[in-house]
Amino acid sequence: MTARPPRARAARAVRAVLAVLLGLVLAGCASLPTTGRVVAGGDVDQQGVRPALRVAAAGPVPGADERELVTGFLAAVAGLDDYSVAREFLAPGAEDWRPADRTVVHQGLQVLSSDVEGDEATVRLSAVVVARIDGNGRYVPQSPTTEEQVYRLERVAGEWRISELPTGVLVSEIDADRVLSDFGVWFPDPTGTYLVPDVRWFPQLTSSATSLVRALLAGPSAPYLGALTTAVPEGTRLGLATVPVENGIATVDLTDDVLVADSAQRSLLLSQLRQTLRAVPGVSNVSVTVDGAPLPDVQPEDGLQGTQLRVDPGVDDRPYVLGAPTGGATGSPGEGGDGDGDGDGEEGPDATADPVETEPAVGPDGRTVAPPGAQLLRLDLDGATPVDGTEALTDLVRTGLAASYDGETFAGLDADRTALWVQQTGSPPVELVTGSGLTQPSFDPPPLGWLWTVSADPDGGPPRVLAAASSTEPVEARWLTSGDEVRALRVSRDGTRVVVVVARRDGSVVVEVRGVRRDAGNQPLSLSEAAIRLAPQVLDAVDAAWVGDDQVVVLGRSGEEPLRPFLAQVGGPAQPLAPTPGAVTVSSGLGERSIVVGTSDGTVLRRSGSLWIDGASGVSPAHPG
Repeated sequence: MTARPPRARAARAVRAVLAVLLGLVLAGCASLPTTGRVVAGGDVDQQGVRPALRVAAAGPVPGADERELVTGFLAAVAGLDDYSVAREFLAPGAEDWRPADRTVVHQGLQVLSSDVEGDEATVRLSAVVVARIDGNGRYVPQSPTTEEQVYRLERVAGEWRISELPTGVLVSEIDADRVLSDFGVWFPDPTGTYLVPDVRWFPQLTSSATSLVRALLAGPSAPYLGALTTAVPEGTRLGLATVPVENGIATVDLTDDVLVADSAQRSLLLSQLRQTLRAVPGVSNVSVTVDGAPLPDVQPEDGLQGTQLRVDPGVDDRPYVLGAPTGGATGSPGEGGDGDGDGDGEEGPDATADPVETEPAVGPDGRTVAPPGAQLLRLDLDGATPVDGTEALTDLVRTGLAASYDGETFAGLDADRTALWVQQTGSPPVELVTGSGLTQPSFDPPPLGWLWTVSADPDGGPPRVLAAASSTEPVEARWLTSGDEVRALRVSRDGTRVVVVVARRDGSVVVEVRGVRRDAGNQPLSLSEAAIRLAPQVLDAVDAAWVGDDQVVVLGRSGEEPLRPFLAQVGGPAQPLAPTPGAVTVSSGLGERSIVVGTSDGTVLRRSGSLWIDGASGVSPAHPG
């Protein structure tokens, strides 16, 4: 998506009362507004932009001392080659070095000491480690930790060479972003509706196609077991050592274990391979063979296109808020932009109400709630439109508003957060869940049909994850313990994962993604024991929302500073976005440009490059689903 030039629009004033987290769907591209205050941003982020400069590895320098030899080796590791130059730094006894077994990513490195005794030497390094990547490409971020590495050297023909070294490779954050690439290994959800990425990291110039196919054949990562499926028959392996790519065709030769798959499974397997290998440069088609012979039913004519499964489903880009429209203009949001999120440049609907500014009320738990008489409004860039037929719901709901994906069903909480009400437009509201300290609800994507929330235990036991439809069912989450507080839980747009913000009883706060296991009727049964940790540098967090199929935005802080958004990759690093003064909630549509932040004074901040600008005043964003 690209930003469009501003288009002249009649700017309508919008004011509505802040009602805390309301439930938005924000997707699509936005124009650059020409009105609204500007909030200072940070440096322009370069993450994800691959530099055009290609760094060639340099071999050992004759006469280098032991320290220079080790630092030269580490520089060669970060060169864009297949580690052949780095191997020139090794003594004959170190040929079994396996760089692909592990990658340690650091943000600082220093030589602690070097000792020389005759023709042998030892060099000790200290690295501030921020992530580790295992042999299967799984990226595990961590809080910065100091690790010592030891390199032993010996003289070979009068020159120092490394005889013993740590497993894998050690690279800096800057070099990792240059020499490693993130890839999705794609697996279907159990309904056969979506393909979902399991993110892996591999060196750019090694055989990424081979690494990716091996990862696909091995199956999903632990948190996704049971949440995702695969069309790969058990025991299927690569028949050849590599996946060659010639004339744009990646040839995947498999063992005959794949022959037990029926025609539908083979077609699904091809969809997985297509979606996984399309990210490899130079690959335009996939051929699947068994012992060199074509596998029946999977020889496509349409290259990498044509999969019937959905990827990263989009959401509407207009927030729903609770407000009190009474007439009278008191604010001026920014101009222009697509209103419907489809990038076609069509104008959004005209506003039909001008809410006035009203001070929000405060509930018994200290959270902001809407005042009595508030209406359910859909917020556009140029106004707010009441949603007809929801008056009965807004008599009951004061906070925690959520909207279904089709915009036909709404849910929310009473001021005490003890009751969750749901209403399909035009039908009476129904009290669906009762509990204590309920979290803002989150809708499953269609056709799954469940509404999620978390209830605290008034007796101090573990929080209870609940899924509701015609009845309320507990969802097993054995990793929650007494004293834990779930601050937010959001279901992914494919229904296979949740992102949760948990304040642990020991005072720590974690943001994690866990897989959702369901029965044959799509009822949620449990959340995975294994988790993918997000943004470990965030020491405190209050909210999180899905940005895409492999990205989450987290509202938190890494120190004593005010809350701000962090953009975190699921299975990758996280980066802070520009500060957002007074932030209390965060939401997003499809893509990081659609992230919005609600502030304590009722302002919605939208992204514009590295800046935040007023999208509207007196309102708060809601979450998709």
